[in-house]
Amino acid sequence: MTEVAAAAGVPRTACANTIDEFVKEFSAAQNARELTTLVAKVDAIGPAAFVTDLGLLEKRGGKSGDWVAATV
Repeated sequence: MTEVAAAAGVPRTACANTIDEFVKEFSAAQNARELTTLVAKVDAIGPAAFVTDLGLLEKRGGKSGDWVAATV
């Protein structure tokens, strides 16, 4: 990601692998007073499942499919 930002013209990029590195790089970015992309590498940890109480329109039954098709 830092390489992409640099190639896109971002003048300052940094990558942090730990919290301490992130704090250091964030402070340096603030002091630099120029556009900075700071990439934080984190472990991909999340919930086993994502649950929401918002149903999709097409799952509600009735004429919702007609409504969706009419508004697309």
